[in-house]
Amino acid sequence: MPAESSNHHSERILIVEDEVLQAMSLKTLLEGHGYDNVSIASSGEKAVALFGREAFDMLIMDIDLKGTMDGIEAVKAMRMHRPVHVIYLTAYSDQESIERAKSTMPLGYMMKPVNDRELLIAVDMALYTGRLHQRLHVQDICFRMVAEEVSDAVFFTDEFQRITFCNRAAARIFGYSRNEMEDLTLEVLVSGGIQNGGDSSGSSLPDPGANGLTVRTVVSCGRKKNGTVFPVEISFLEHNEKSMQASCIRIKDLSA
Repeated sequence: MPAESSNHHSERILIVEDEVLQAMSLKTLLEGHGYDNVSIASSGEKAVALFGREAFDMLIMDIDLKGTMDGIEAVKAMRMHRPVHVIYLTAYSDQESIERAKSTMPLGYMMKPVNDRELLIAVDMALYTGRLHQRLHVQDICFRMVAEEVSDAVFFTDEFQRITFCNRAAARIFGYSRNEMEDLTLEVLVSGGIQNGGDSSGSSLPDPGANGLTVRTVVSCGRKKNGTVFPVEISFLEHNEKSMQASCIRIKDLSA
């Protein structure tokens, strides 16, 4: 077992494990390394109830729990209320379990019996990643608040160019409700080819750029819900990392 740590951590951790000795062993390990706020739940149902009453920074969740709810189902129930940062423990590595676990976006997936050192490293990394996620979530909320005050249309799109967010100005400029727009792809709002520095593209939207962040501005035509076509300037902030491409787009109405 790794040597005990004199550092103390304020993060709250919930261990969900139906084997009493295993749960106590994990709790002792964590407390011996400075994690002073460690709780235990012996079933998925008890974990969901406890998670609803108290704020935990992360979960160490056994997938193979006794009862009507396994660990993955418990995490799915928790995610209906707020984000969950979880490391899964399991004795099984079948592909079906892995795929089910992936759908809940865990921060770790470890096979039993768990090596103490590896678990401590996984917990440390998961808490760090969780803090980063929280900061990004706060930044996202702040960005959306700022976007609501901008007079130009602002969109987020996913890797398929589906609109996942639009501001009030976007709805006003294009004549859709915000709910309608978030069911559309960006190309529905763009008419004709894109002109960039005098060159025309044969497609209505630019092709993905190089990996990383790419910023570019193009001139095209927008298309309102009623079919009206009008000149626009489109600025793209694109993220294209391997197979993941997402964009933040600003569209300025040049006819205004």
